[in-house]
This record gives sequence, structure tokens and C-alpha cells, in this order.
Amino acid sequence: MVDLHMHTKESDGTDAEWQLIEKLREAGIKTFSVTDHDTIGAVSGMVYLAPEDMLYIRGVEFSCLTEVRNCHILGYGFNKDVRAFGRMVEKANRQLRKIAETHMEYIAREAIQAILAAGGIPVWAHPYGGAGKREMHGEEFERQLKILLEAGLQGIECYYSAYDEEQVNSLLKVARKHNLWVSGGSDYHGDNKDVALGTLNSYGKVVTEDELTIIAELRRRQKEHPFPLIEVEEWHNYGDSFWLMPVRAKDVTKNCAYIDNLDCMKDEEISISESSFEDFLYPMFKKHFDENLPENKNRWESYPSEERKYVKGFEWYLTDNFYTYGSIEAVLTDIEATVAILAEDYDDPRLDEMWQGLRNLPDYIPGYWRRKEKLSAEEADKIVRENREHILDFYKRFVDSLRSMMKAGEAAGYKLISVCGP
Repeated sequence: MVDLHMHTKESDGTDAEWQLIEKLREAGIKTFSVTDHDTIGAVSGMVYLAPEDMLYIRGVEFSCLTEVRNCHILGYGFNKDVRAFGRMVEKANRQLRKIAETHMEYIAREAIQAILAAGGIPVWAHPYGGAGKREMHGEEFERQLKILLEAGLQGIECYYSAYDEEQVNSLLKVARKHNLWVSGGSDYHGDNKDVALGTLNSYGKVVTEDELTIIAELRRRQKEHPFPLIEVEEWHNYGDSFWLMPVRAKDVTKNCAYIDNLDCMKDEEISISESSFEDFLYPMFKKHFDENLPENKNRWESYPSEERKYVKGFEWYLTDNFYTYGSIEAVLTDIEATVAILAEDYDDPRLDEMWQGLRNLPDYIPGYWRRKEKLSAEEADKIVRENREHILDFYKRFVDSLRSMMKAGEAAGYKLISVCGP
């Protein structure tokens, strides 16, 4: 069985990721996607939780508007490192925090273009209308379809839990006419909606994976262009990440740990997961951190009942660590030297301070996620030797991102880079 449309607690469902996995197993669903509204908070967790005998497809559902009316655009198989996609998610996340129980509605063209930029497939969700929405047919449907096609729509949700056989067949004709990938899903929300997992229509037909043509295309793309094992997200990921971006203090005599004393160039921000930063980057950033830089010296935590507590050294928790462009260049030079050594000889003693982190590479490789026993250092070293191209690729993408960031920052008059812990 298959289901490409469902929601977790990250948006408006009631199941945690692990609970959903258990229910998918009970329902006999082998191929699935989680498509939370306007957030990809469950994406990383599902990557690690999905059993080896299941196919998990990255998904999201953006709430959108066109000149005709509202619509929902599903995105499948995206690379979440891409800045255009990240900006879309950031925009959605900001609005969700401002509007507690309503979904953000923004231009459908923007959502479609962001999904395409990330190598994903944009799909029109429940085109005739979803739960609680006025149905759309005739001229209104055709106008909406034309707008979405012109924006780059590539798929359509022909199979949907509320649709009868006539509606499904009508949408299949639309898909054939416009050469769109066929998708389908239940729109499961746990206890918040009376829809069972795997329900892809209202008339009891069991829909096979072959009938959802989008799946074969997603498999092909993932095989030819797999996602980076270690990610460099060129946007602000609100999860457990380190955030890097150009900044400047408005007044160095005031607390440089306070966000209202900082100008931040958010358009150039990147996010690195805490574990990736600790495993592959921390030694270089620690080595080149300058405690005597005025902005670093003038950081303190202030509480009503306490005197000022000054922050010293590289701070790990929600405090900006400031670097000059010269210091960042020194970090990047060290990374490039590490790349040259690692590519030639993993046993080189110059990698001594890096070995502990490098040995965590198996934690990023799917085949080792579910091991029951901890790998020995020798076993980990063997795996790293065989897979070190993933680390080398991460370093290259990271260096390219930082150099691009510094170039943009310098052009805009920024003289510092902030490295802020999770």
C-alpha cells in the first residue's frame, strides 16, 4: 500500500513521527510521505525513523493563493539545502508563529518555483477542494489549473480520500492531457480527522504504487541525484543548528549578545546541524576564535536577580561567536588543508584532533542507523576510509557557502561573521 499525503504533530496532526511509523506498519503501507502544512520539521526525524523496508519520500504542503482562490501545493523529493526552498519554509514558519491556528497563504507561483529550485516535484493537492473547503469545478478549476501550469506545476493529486470514482477519473484525464505526474494520498491527520491511512478514494479501490506515476520518477531522481549526506542548509533552520551569517554590532560599548544590538544579513544565513558542526567543524572554529575581539569581549548574560555574567570563549548555547573575515579565512584554509590530507591519507597524524568527529560519520549513513552495538574505533575508521567522499563533499559545499557569504557581506559593508550555537 501507498500514501503520499499525511500530517504529524509538527503541523495539525496528532501523531508523533514514531507513532505514525507504527501505524503505517500496522496498515501495511510501504511507501509514504509526510506532508506537514508549511513546515518540514518532521523531515529529518522521518529519515532516521523510517524502517529499511519502507520508502520514505520527503514532503511538504504549502498553503497558497492565486488570483482565482486558495490552493495547496505539495512538494516532494526536495533538497532542503537550497536557499530558495529554505526561504519558502522560513516564510511559512514565521507566519505560523504569528498566526497560531491558521495557515499562511501566499502566492502559489512562489511555492512552485521554490520546490522546483530544490529539485522537487510540485503537485496540486486535492484540486477539487479539501476538507472544509468549497469545491471547485468548471471554469474556476480550469483558470486555476492554467495559472499553476504556467507557474511550473508538475503533478496532480488524482487519488484523494474524499474523491469518488468520477472525480478520480476526471483528474486522471487532466493528468494525461497535461503530462502531469499522478499522486495520491489520504490527508491523514490522526485524531483530528476521520480519515484512515491508505485511504486514497471514497469508493474502496486499492491504489497501487504503479498507479501513482510520481513514485517511479522520485525513485529515479533520488538514485541519480541523492541528497547530501551532511547538509549545508542555506537558510535559517529553527532546529538544533548552528547559524552563520554576516553581522555588525550597532554599538560595541553595549551588550553584543543582544539581538537588538546587531544588524544581521539574514539573506546570506546558513544552518549546520549541531552534530555536523561538532563532528567536522568545531576544532577549526575553536582554534581561530579571538576572545579579545571587542565584540566577543563585550558579551554578557544579564538577569534581574544577578549581576552581569560575561561570556568567555567559544559559546555553545544561543550566543553569537564573532569572527573577522580574516579569522574565517583562516578557518577555511584549515578546512581545505584537512580536505587535502583526508583525501590522501586518513591515518595522517595531522588529522589527530579531527579523528573523534570523523569517526561519527557512520551516524550519518543509513545502513548504520539501526545498529544495536557501538562501533569500535577500528570499525568506524574502516567505514570512514570507504566513505570519506561524503566528508570531503560537505567541506567543499561549506567552504563555497562561506566564501559566497563573505563576498556578499563585504559588498554590503559587514565586517564580521556570527557563528551562533543552537
